[in-house]
Amino acid sequence: MKTQIISLESHDDLISIRDRISWVKTPRVLLVWPKYARLVLRSVDLKILQRHAAAQGAQLGLVTRKWNVIRDAELLEIPVFESTGSAQREQWPERNLQPDRQTRRLEMIGKRSKSAHNKLREAGRASRVEDAKWKNLPLVRAIAFSVGVLSVLAIVSLFIPRASVVIYPQSQPQSVMIPISADPSIDAVILPSIVPAFEKTLIVEQIQSLTITSQIAIPQKKAQGIVRFSNLTQQEIFLPKGTVVYTLGDSSVRFATLNETRVKAGLKEIAEVPVEAVEPGAAGNLPADSIKVVEGAFGLSLLVTNIDPFAGGSDKTSVGATVEDRERLRAMLMDQLAFSALQSFDANNVTEDIILLPDTLLIAKILEESYTPLAGQAGTPLTLSLRVEFKVHYVNAKDLQTVSRIIMDPALPIGFVPASQRADLVLVGEPITAENGITTMNVQAQRILLKEIDPNQVFNLIRGHTPTTAAELLSQNFSMRQPALITVTPSWWGLLPVLPLRLSVDIQ
Repeated sequence: MKTQIISLESHDDLISIRDRISWVKTPRVLLVWPKYARLVLRSVDLKILQRHAAAQGAQLGLVTRKWNVIRDAELLEIPVFESTGSAQREQWPERNLQPDRQTRRLEMIGKRSKSAHNKLREAGRASRVEDAKWKNLPLVRAIAFSVGVLSVLAIVSLFIPRASVVIYPQSQPQSVMIPISADPSIDAVILPSIVPAFEKTLIVEQIQSLTITSQIAIPQKKAQGIVRFSNLTQQEIFLPKGTVVYTLGDSSVRFATLNETRVKAGLKEIAEVPVEAVEPGAAGNLPADSIKVVEGAFGLSLLVTNIDPFAGGSDKTSVGATVEDRERLRAMLMDQLAFSALQSFDANNVTEDIILLPDTLLIAKILEESYTPLAGQAGTPLTLSLRVEFKVHYVNAKDLQTVSRIIMDPALPIGFVPASQRADLVLVGEPITAENGITTMNVQAQRILLKEIDPNQVFNLIRGHTPTTAAELLSQNFSMRQPALITVTPSWWGLLPVLPLRLSVDIQ
């Protein structure tokens, strides 16, 4: 049936909603309440909208989850739905008459039937026949009472007692070894034994310390010397204090001028300026002609060199971490973080639904890495703080269950059924991941099979018998690994029920 859907807004009120209903031409009109905006309509407003919709020949319905609106709608018998889709799928209740029309109709019916009721009462009195005298005899009444009691007892014997029967049929194990390939490039099972591998991430952080006994050189004083600038232009060049010059090579040493100077115009003009190493240490003690470059734009206009060696830089030997110490501590902490990451996956009980592939554990990103003391500083112990994001592949256990059912079901012995559709899965050996990202592993799938027994056949065999007789009948007719367990409620009732609804059969 066609339904006109009207979505309400927070600014809507009784008048605006009523005007929108006036345009409805369908037999049903559905008002959809806003999810997050506040819309206030009183119970009397809903009543007015209901009557207005009825006047338009339409039935009013609501879509809302607000409990106060639902309460008012139930009092007014206005149907309420969870969504517009459910409103179009579900059956709407039959439209009731308006209260005023219903009241008038009942009054009219009452008036019309009052006279007819009086006439029927008089006709009944006239046609009443006196009961036969034998029906009032005590014996007859006693017999009738006894029949009633027996009828009640018969009904009680049918519906009051109940029983449960637990049957333990013959069982046997079923086991199969399944070679599984987990491929991260697919997203669904590919028969016979290729399953998708998914990725999971985890952030782990830890702090580790290492006692240091190594000796390192701690820079103390800065080296000093004099550099010579040669003008390459016909213009005078002004060099401010702090102009930086440095050596070439991978580990360049930088020096800064100690005062400002001017290099006169001309290709042969030179100027000598004292400089000091930017960083302290003996690394600044350079031989002559080591300085080669002027930093910045001056490098295009000037040549620079040191005529004499630099001296004055010195180091002090102290206990501190070497590069090898830092690398050793980092490797130790990385191993601990990887182990903690795998343990964290297990602690979250993910192995109940997924199977991790440990050899796929990789470092996705190093989020934080800080040493104390810093490089080049003395001190012990050496402390490293690491925060690392790991990623690992896993396989969904439900995919392995799907593969195991596909392989094991065709091999079922005749007359046996699985005790459970879920098999026990055990990894045999360690998963191995190839360079292409595909992991191979062997999975042992095991489950218990039960001799097939029809519950209806059990019921037809034992109903109405005593528990002892029923147990003997079950042992004679079915192969069981242990006697059946029969429980009757109430316990003093000596027979099993005869109605199927009062007897439950559980096969384990």
